[in-house]
Amino acid sequence: MNEPGQGINWRDLSHLPPFQEFVSKGSPCPDGEEADKWALIQAQERIGASSEPELYEAYAQWHKATGRWPNETPMGELKNTLEA
Repeated sequence: MNEPGQGINWRDLSHLPPFQEFVSKGSPCPDGEEADKWALIQAQERIGASSEPELYEAYAQWHKATGRWPNETPMGELKNTLEA
């Protein structure tokens, strides 16, 4: 799932609070579980039911629609705020 050339690093993504929130909307993290590990497990299960690009696109659309992270990409990188 995280091998070079596969595009999306789900392990890194699972550490981001926005992705953890996205995943928890469909399947809340149980008490006592670490949110990043839970998010990675949920991503793996959802990819088994669809595909990596489909899951990432759903997350990216959700990330944009919330409007809560306007200066970050879905991968947690800062956007260049000087761009028009």
